[in-house]
Amino acid sequence: MLVLLCLAMFLPGLNRLPPTDRDESRFAQASRQMVESGNYIDIRFQDVPRYKKPVGIYWLQSAAVALVGEGADSPIWVYRLPSFLAGLCAVLLLYGFGRRFAGDDVAFAASALLAAALVLNIESRLAKTDASLLMATTGALAIFGTVYARVVAGRAVPWLLPLAGWAFLGVGVLIKGPITPMVAGLAVASLAVADRGLGRTAAYLRALRPVSGLLLVGVIVLPWLIAISLISNGQFLASSVGGDLATKLTGGAESHGAPPGYYFLTMTGMLWPGALLVGLGLPWAWQQRRQPFVRFCLAWAVPSFIAFELFPTKLPHYTLPCDPALLLLGAGAALAGFRPVSRLGKVWRGLVLTGFGGVGLALGLGLAGLDWRFGGGPSVAGIGAALVAVLATASVLWLEHRGRIARAIMVMVVGAAALYGAAFAFILPGIDAVWPSRALAARLTDLGVADAPTLLAVGYSEPSLVFLTRTDILMTAPEEAAAVFRDRPGAVALVEAGSRAAFDAALGGAGVADLGHVEGINVSRGKPVDIAILRRVP
Repeated sequence: MLVLLCLAMFLPGLNRLPPTDRDESRFAQASRQMVESGNYIDIRFQDVPRYKKPVGIYWLQSAAVALVGEGADSPIWVYRLPSFLAGLCAVLLLYGFGRRFAGDDVAFAASALLAAALVLNIESRLAKTDASLLMATTGALAIFGTVYARVVAGRAVPWLLPLAGWAFLGVGVLIKGPITPMVAGLAVASLAVADRGLGRTAAYLRALRPVSGLLLVGVIVLPWLIAISLISNGQFLASSVGGDLATKLTGGAESHGAPPGYYFLTMTGMLWPGALLVGLGLPWAWQQRRQPFVRFCLAWAVPSFIAFELFPTKLPHYTLPCDPALLLLGAGAALAGFRPVSRLGKVWRGLVLTGFGGVGLALGLGLAGLDWRFGGGPSVAGIGAALVAVLATASVLWLEHRGRIARAIMVMVVGAAALYGAAFAFILPGIDAVWPSRALAARLTDLGVADAPTLLAVGYSEPSLVFLTRTDILMTAPEEAAAVFRDRPGAVALVEAGSRAAFDAALGGAGVADLGHVEGINVSRGKPVDIAILRRVP
């Protein structure tokens, strides 16, 4: 049932949603160049080294290309397959762990709500690292949690069991560096502190087999790390650790800074609809913190969540590795029938219910409004999304008020699947204005100039344009582009209106044929664009 649920959640729109800017297109294009060059050690976007993240996601995407058999020119959905499968595996791993620790009902509810989470439905459709990171982190923590449960119960721990967790941790390092070790390390350290008076800390640490585990992580990570360090003359570590990671830890990298409390607020939307149970269940989780499964989930989620809050650089999906534990706690509280009795608890409950209702209505009405504004008027998908959001939100609030939690969870999951299906399969792919790269690639093909001897882009340099056209597209300043364009008959230039005057001035009297224009919105910059398609003629 969970597999079928994930298929219903993650598949719609996987092949219809165009490449998004900027991270997804950068990852997919770098993987494409690996396949084109046959070099699976170095990571490049066009001619520029891409050393911000390790190689794991590029290997997974290259494997997907090889599996499908369409070669480097595979469409974007092929590069998204690892994220799709990783999201599915994360849901199953959570269920496998939760049913042994918290029971079948709690595990199934938490896993279904993870599959329905807005953030995972976004990440499972994008050729990025985050869904795969979730899989690796959930796998590692699920196994370390199983080891903890065995130690608490006084049962023997098979020696291969913790090593499987360390293997997941090594995969996490290859995908996104220190995040999986950070979450796992904080969880184990928190348990060690919390259990110090219970006499099981030493037994748990021994059962994890840290020496053998670290050796296994080294076997997984070090061969590629040594190879890339030699090839890049040490630039990979300098760029990834000294550049990307250090910048995010010391300031708001790439204008993504936010104060502490950011994730606590955005979780209402990112973890919707399951955020309702998480919010309502936090007081219960604190009351029941002596239960082994509650204790472990708190150690998994809380220290890492606080760490993410303290990091200056913030994006809404960064706390995704904490979500499985939070949903287990929320499902445990809901199915235990927890309701606050204090006045403060009732105020908190009202805030949580209001946040859930507000996000549900905002999603449905926002999608309908977006479709109306940019899609040329109302459509069945837009109206359907609004109706689903309103009806599902109202039904969940009514069922929760009546104490029918299991039915409320069912409505949450079914409503989320219908809403996401409308959004990702119909509404978002159908809004042409927000996909100028797709429109440009289609126009080049229609005009018969996609294979022009030289292709340039001036003033519009989004990575999706590289992925949808060709690797050797030259993105440069107006003056340099004009010099190349002038000297190469048959060259085609895509010139954004803001750069047209400088381009024409540098071009002089060279012959130019205006083949048409593409208008749209550059979502990455939040600005409209008007791009001319120009061809060099004698």
